[in-house]
Amino acid sequence: RRESTMNRFDYPHLVHNNTSMAVLQSWRQSPSCCSPGSTAGVLNNKPAVALAHFSKSSTSSHRPRVCVEGTSSRGRKQVPTLSTSSRPAETQGWRHLRRHDVNRRTWVTSISAGNGEEVETTIDPTERESTASYDDSTGQGTHQSVSTDVHQEHVEQQRNLWSVVIPTYNRLPILTKALLALENQTIDAAVGISAYEVVVVDDGSTDGTIEFLQENDAKFPHVRLIRQDVNGGPGKARNRGVLAARGEVVVFIDSDLVVTPTFLQSHAEQLDQARQQRGGDDRVFTYGRVVNTDNFEDPTAEPFKVTDMSAAFFATGNVAISRQQLMATGTADGPFDTEFSEYGWEDLELGERLKNRGVEIVQCPEAVGYHYHPQFTLDQVPSLIRQEQQRGRNGVRFFQKHPSLGVRLMVQMTPLHFGLWWLLTLGGLINERVLAPVLKALVDSGRPRAALGLLSPI
Repeated sequence: RRESTMNRFDYPHLVHNNTSMAVLQSWRQSPSCCSPGSTAGVLNNKPAVALAHFSKSSTSSHRPRVCVEGTSSRGRKQVPTLSTSSRPAETQGWRHLRRHDVNRRTWVTSISAGNGEEVETTIDPTERESTASYDDSTGQGTHQSVSTDVHQEHVEQQRNLWSVVIPTYNRLPILTKALLALENQTIDAAVGISAYEVVVVDDGSTDGTIEFLQENDAKFPHVRLIRQDVNGGPGKARNRGVLAARGEVVVFIDSDLVVTPTFLQSHAEQLDQARQQRGGDDRVFTYGRVVNTDNFEDPTAEPFKVTDMSAAFFATGNVAISRQQLMATGTADGPFDTEFSEYGWEDLELGERLKNRGVEIVQCPEAVGYHYHPQFTLDQVPSLIRQEQQRGRNGVRFFQKHPSLGVRLMVQMTPLHFGLWWLLTLGGLINERVLAPVLKALVDSGRPRAALGLLSPI
C-alpha cells in the first residue's frame, strides 16, 4: 500500500447531473450518519449507490455531505462522513491509500479512519478513481469523481489531464524557478491538454523544501506534494509520482530543469500528431530538448550547444509518455526498477523495457528545458567522484539485466573504452590529486567548464 500525502487541494461542489454521473461507491447506508440533504439515500437497508457529478464551475454555496458505510475484510463498520465543508472533525486522522493488484489489473483503494480499520473498494482500470483526502492540519480536502468509458465527457477530461512528475532532493532554489516556470504554461485543449498537475515528490530533503512549498502553496496552484521521509533515490521517487498521477500522460522532468511557456503545449502537439500517424497507438513518447546552463539568474538565456545533444533513447530529463504504457512496463511498485537506488541509469534501463514493448521515440525540439548545473568549483570534486562511483555500480546492474551490445556500449564496458581510459589517465596515474593545481588554475582564471572537462575522463 502506498500513502499519497497531498499538499494542494481543490474545492469542487457536489451537484446532481443526469447526463454525466460518477459512481462514487456502493455501500450499505447508515441512517444514523446521514443528514438531511445527503446525496445518498437508504434503499430498503440494502447497498446503495451514490451518484453525483463534481463541478468546479458550480456557484452554489450548498455543499451536501456524503455519508458512506461499508464492509471490510475485518467485518462491517461505519465510516465517518465525507464532507466538503471546512475542517470536518470526523475526518481527522483519515488516510487515503492506493495499491495496484497486479493479478487482477485493478486498483484497490483504502480509506482509513485512523483507528486501524479500513474500507476497501476495487476499481476497474477503465474507470477513474474516486478519492477522498484531507489535510489533518487544515481540514481542506478534495473529492474527485469516478467515470467509466460510457460517459465520454468525463473520459475526455481525464485524457486531457497531464501530470508532470518531479522528484527532488535538496534543490530548493532551482526547484522554485522550475515550479514557477510550470505555473506559466500556455495550453490548448484542442491538441489534447486542457489541464495539468505538477506532482512534486520530495525524497527526504533537509533544506526546507517541504516547509517552503507548504507556506507558499498559493504561488503554486498546480502542485501536489508527496513526501518521502527517507531518501530512496530518483527511481523510487518517480514511482511514487507515477502512482499518484491523475493524468493520462506523464511528463518527467528533473527538479533543476526550467522550461519555456510553450513546453507542455509543444509536447502535446507532437504527441498528438505521432499518435494520429500511428492510428491512435499510444506506444510512443516525445523527447524534448535539454540545454545545459550554469546561469542561475536567467537559465533560459543559454543558447543551444552541440554538447547538449543526446543519443539516449529514454532519459527522464524531458519526456512525455502515456501513463498506461509506463504501468504496463513496470510492476505494482511502478515503472522504475527500485534496485537502482543509487545515481544513474535507472531511466535508461526503463527505456530498454519500453523499447522491447515496441514503444517508439519522437523528437520534440520545441519542448525546451534548461538544465541548471552549478558552476564547477573544486569543492565539488569529492561529490562528483562519489556520483561516478554510483553510476559505475548501476552500470553493472544495467548490463546484468540487459546483456546486449547496445547496453555494453552505453555503460562503456568494452575493451575500447578501457583502453581509452588507460591512455588518458596512464593507467590511473593521472588523477584528481595530480590535476588539482591545474584544475585550480583553470577555475581561478574563469574557465570552470574547461576544468570540468579535464576531470571528466578520470
